Amino acid sequence: MEDIILEKIIELNESEKGLLSQVEGNYFPWYYYNITQNYMIYSHNLIIRIEYEDSKDFNPEHTSLLKNLFSSEVDNFKNFDHTKGRDNSEYAGAFKKLFYRICEENDIAVNNICRMAINASHYDKTKYTDIHIDHSFKHKVFLMYLNDFDAGETYLFDEDDNIIYTIQPQKYKAVIFNGIKHANSFCLPGQKRLVFVATFF
Repeated sequence: MEDIILEKIIELNESEKGLLSQVEGNYFPWYYYNITQNYMIYSHNLIIRIEYEDSKDFNPEHTSLLKNLFSSEVDNFKNFDHTKGRDNSEYAGAFKKLFYRICEENDIAVNNICRMAINASHYDKTKYTDIHIDHSFKHKVFLMYLNDFDAGETYLFDEDDNIIYTIQPQKYKAVIFNGIKHANSFCLPGQKRLVFVATFF
């Protein structure tokens, strides 16, 4: 499938395994991600997404928040690069290092990371999450499954919302695909689905 750029199991070194083991530990911070009323998801935002509507206007829902966050750094907010995310976690550096290593070893160029997070979900009766595209500009999507679980596939869709490719999850599998419509199903009851995600170009 031409939109799939990478799909492979990643061999991790001991340091990287130690980093990922913290995600399943008792002290890794999770935050409720209120993006839909249809299902629940928890997330740890490593790099904050900064979205815009077009080259002149940006999402008004984000305006006041982002002005408060970056007003000391950005004199003219509208001229700020809204495609570039900002670090939001003490874990950001370590996960960026892992992400860059995977991309470099597979000859995938990275000019800019737009967002990066660890997402956690559990069983839900919903067939799959909302079909969506992450950004209004051209980008690529990276995801890496961090644990073992059943079901929880990632689906890619065409413009008419037909499934055109199914990514089968496997622990430490990394996938990179062009930023087209996608969604994921949920793991089985009593399980958790942990995924390291990023968008970039």
